Amino acid sequence: MAIQVDKFDFDSVPVTDHDALRLATVRQQEEKRQQVQGGLINSTLDIQWTIISFTQASCPDNTE
Repeated sequence: MAIQVDKFDFDSVPVTDHDALRLATVRQQEEKRQQVQGGLINSTLDIQWTIISFTQASCPDNTE
């Protein structure tokens, strides 16, 4: 019994840049660590944050 296999072109497979992937993972881990640390500080100090947003009504246009 024979098995027929098509020729695979390894050059067509995109190469993953392992260093870039590792750096992205390290950055994500550091960002997550900072978020957790910030949350711990906020809860320890009982700090509540409110982020305001400005709309057109609250920012009048100064052009006349």
